[in-house]
Amino acid sequence: MNLKKYFSEEEISKAEKIIKEFHGRMLLSPSINNTSAIILITYMVSNEKKLGMVNKSEVKELFTSFGKTSDEFDKALYEVSGKRKRKTKFIDFSKEKIGLNFNGVNRTKEILGNGKNGWRVKRRI
Repeated sequence: MNLKKYFSEEEISKAEKIIKEFHGRMLLSPSINNTSAIILITYMVSNEKKLGMVNKSEVKELFTSFGKTSDEFDKALYEVSGKRKRKTKFIDFSKEKIGLNFNGVNRTKEILGNGKNGWRVKRRI
């Protein structure tokens, strides 16, 4: 696992606190709920590809590689899309593309411990 392709030098030590490698598998801390996971993983794929909008299938593939299910991906995507009444929108997506918006980038910083809320990643989105 090479976190350098997903995170900046400043973020790697923080990412290592919530992402572990175990015999070739990447494991995500159980403190990260599915909605936070999809935001974080979208950030990771965007950094890897160096694109603001990436293929939704690539995000879903990485999401499921963390031991999550396809159904969990779909539910989390709905939650972070802002389609629910009074829910914040963190991700913009179309049929094939997905990308973080301003709120999504800020939420990623919070997940990594850089934001004002630090490690409080269990909060409901």
